[in-house]
Amino acid sequence: MKYLYLILFAAIVFISIENIAFARDAVEMGTSAQAYFLRIGIATVGIGITIAGILYSIGLGQWGRILLINGGIGATIILGMAAILKIFSSITGSSL
Repeated sequence: MKYLYLILFAAIVFISIENIAFARDAVEMGTSAQAYFLRIGIATVGIGITIAGILYSIGLGQWGRILLINGGIGATIILGMAAILKIFSSITGSSL
């Protein structure tokens, strides 16, 4: 019975130490994913505005207007969320 408790204690310590490394890797992965998501969002905002302008110029004003409005909503969400996360991380002191 003593050995069972010793093995259980060793397993818990090993899992605890191993999860610390996983948590650090998860934070790095989240930061990297956020940076890629922001870059993709900025690129798609520019592409969407360009396509909306092209649609306006070839006579498809309704489609261009819809695309421009949806692009504006998307830009607000993508760029605004990054700013909100920075404000939240500066308030709480954690890195998101």
